[in-house]
Amino acid sequence: MADVLARQAEVVAEPARQADFLTALGDVRRTALEDAEGALAAYRDALDRNPDNERARVALATLLDRSDTREGALDVLEPLAQARGDFDELTRLYEKRLELHDDRAERAHWLRKIAEVAA
Repeated sequence: MADVLARQAEVVAEPARQADFLTALGDVRRTALEDAEGALAAYRDALDRNPDNERARVALATLLDRSDTREGALDVLEPLAQARGDFDELTRLYEKRLELHDDRAERAHWLRKIAEVAA
């Protein structure tokens, strides 16, 4: 199933359709194959092709709860939230990013980013 979806994403010409196949591929990898890293890559590729793909964005957000994919998911979701002007989501994402760091300087950086968004 995963191979078929990957091939379909390669052969269709329209980016929105490619994104749909890649999102489905991510879903298969995340659920049936339990391959969170592979799912992250598929969702990232889907959003590269169509940043407005809500299904890919919501599915990618589920990977924020996993320590092995949290940072990669944040790397994709933060610029999308910023581009949409969704400052509430951006603040939530920065708070997730803050949880990743123990270093005081790094934490201070993310706290400043949260304050900038809130201002």
